[in-house]
Amino acid sequence: MIGYLLFGLILAGLLLLFLQWWANAELESAKRAFFWAILLICGLLAAVFLAAGKGIIAVVPAGFALWRMLSQRKESGGKRGQHGSGQTSSGPTNSSMTYNEAFEILGLKPGASQEEIEKAYKRLISLNHPDKGGSDWMAGKLNEARRILLDK
Repeated sequence: MIGYLLFGLILAGLLLLFLQWWANAELESAKRAFFWAILLICGLLAAVFLAAGKGIIAVVPAGFALWRMLSQRKESGGKRGQHGSGQTSSGPTNSSMTYNEAFEILGLKPGASQEEIEKAYKRLISLNHPDKGGSDWMAGKLNEARRILLDK
């Protein structure tokens, strides 16, 4: 009984550590971690089924893990080298953010002047910059909103 309690407390602590990391993680590293967690869980599940003598059932999680791994490699194969090259594009053509969403992110109404956009951007980026404890995701959204509205 006490063993189950300790096991539950350890799992809860690990979950809290994971959630703390997840809140501050960049999107790509979070995706990568989630992918490997799925593979690990599927591998452990397959090992448990094999140890229990249910070899045919072990094919299901192992097959799922293999399918995820292969589909992930196929998807990332064509995209490698496109991101992180330092190139930026102008306008909303490379973005899924709309003008209205950009105004909303900066806390402005549509039709705001260039000066108002810059002022709102500077105020928000100073609060949300990763170097000051903000998240990379929010800073990226602010940068994207500014780029879209100022067409930079």
